Amino acid sequence: MEVEATTGRVVVDGPTLRSARVSQDVPLRRIARTAGMSHGHLSKVEHGEHGRPVTPAILYAYEKCLGIKIAEAVGSGELAQEHRPKQGKDWRPGQLSDFQRRAWRSQVAAVGAGGSVGMPLDRLLHSAGQVRVARPVTDGLRVPLERVAAVLEEAGDLAGAVAHALLWWVIRLRADVDADPLVHAVMARLARRAAREAYTASRHESARVLWLLALEAATAADHPDLRALVLADIAAHHVDVGYHEDALITLRAAEGDERISEETRAALKTVRSGLEPDPS
Repeated sequence: MEVEATTGRVVVDGPTLRSARVSQDVPLRRIARTAGMSHGHLSKVEHGEHGRPVTPAILYAYEKCLGIKIAEAVGSGELAQEHRPKQGKDWRPGQLSDFQRRAWRSQVAAVGAGGSVGMPLDRLLHSAGQVRVARPVTDGLRVPLERVAAVLEEAGDLAGAVAHALLWWVIRLRADVDADPLVHAVMARLARRAAREAYTASRHESARVLWLLALEAATAADHPDLRALVLADIAAHHVDVGYHEDALITLRAAEGDERISEETRAALKTVRSGLEPDPS
């Protein structure tokens, strides 16, 4: 999702269309028939290939087939009641299909208990996608950019972009000193910061990958507070996309560790306070 700097109008990108389609279990060929376009072309649009923009006709076809107002949902973070179609489906950016939701919840539980993420860490990080640098550079970024000017000639969204880039180096360093808990903890903090940046930018799948990296590293570091804070971030994301039950399960996994500090427990309580009865 992007927002035009001059008008503030929400511009829906291809990956957001794919996220909405997959979450609603609608086959791409059905949308292709509605749009009068080829399956291959729409697949390239969904993957954000250069020269394959999301045109108004494409957006209309997706919204017609899915029964949701994608642009309004992306722009507001959720569908306002007055904008929900009478016979359509409710959807928020970042939501998953039921199968994907169960798989993500199971993966969080397994990795949080010390299990494997199921693939080499560098491959997992690669699946989070490339870092996208924010343009133009805002006033809030100029001071930190000046502070690191000696080592960085160019930078954009400093905190998230640098944290994401440093993860590659830390993962390779960790392979050489796998038993060092300090390296695990550094990796967890970097991945957590990069995940929050991805989440803020509505790159939900990237955020999930980065949180999984952070959770694996915090667990490997045997750092109960850091592990609990990563789980708190994941729970907050569950709340944001409307998965209250999943948020409670994740919070319980964090709260069940008796080693965490009172400060961390307070952070968990803050996330829990944002929970409201799930309307479903």
